[in-house]
Amino acid sequence: MKKESGDFFWEQVTQSDNVPCDRFKHASALYDGHVYLYGGRQDCHLGDLWRYNIEHNDWEQLPSTKEAPDSLEGHSMVAHKGVLYVFGGLIDLAANQEQTPLWMYVIDTRMWYQGRSGKNKGKRPTNRKGHSAVSYQGSMYIYGGYFDITGAVDEFWTFGFDTKTWSPVIPRTRRLGPGPRHGHTAVTHNGAMYLFGGFKHMEEQNDLWRFDFRRHNWSNVKTR
Repeated sequence: MKKESGDFFWEQVTQSDNVPCDRFKHASALYDGHVYLYGGRQDCHLGDLWRYNIEHNDWEQLPSTKEAPDSLEGHSMVAHKGVLYVFGGLIDLAANQEQTPLWMYVIDTRMWYQGRSGKNKGKRPTNRKGHSAVSYQGSMYIYGGYFDITGAVDEFWTFGFDTKTWSPVIPRTRRLGPGPRHGHTAVTHNGAMYLFGGFKHMEEQNDLWRFDFRRHNWSNVKTR
């Protein structure tokens, strides 16, 4: 998006023939001048990994390895210190509901590794779709998501990149927050996570929420 004479406008980027196929429900992340894209859905589930070089305006499909995730849709991806973290989005099978679907892709070595959940099943999230994920100060935060049987949830989890452990996030404002939802978006800015929209009780939302990482609480952002 460019700005000219005080106005913003979109500009389509001309690309080469070697580009990802059209898709939806994929995940992307920005790291070191590249946009990384994984999976999604076209006529079927996809499991390819691409990266786009912003400076040189070209796409490159990255190789897969044995530990690569299955074809995914509705998953999330964040980047931290040269590693892509992909969570959720497994095909809806009963066996997948109890898994903690986390994969790590080391960019320099171009190798996939599957996250190990350990023995304590009560302290980790299970497979879901349509959640949000952000990276903040050495941790990944995921919110919400959708389960085929139970619908949307308001689960809030954090994953420590260095410790490789999951912990539930329990806000101080327990009765105030976005509530169960999926298909929303979230970003971080100035010590907080901002969450917008999505589906709640099968209804589209246009509300904006702010989670303060320092104060550990939610607040509803009122806009004009």
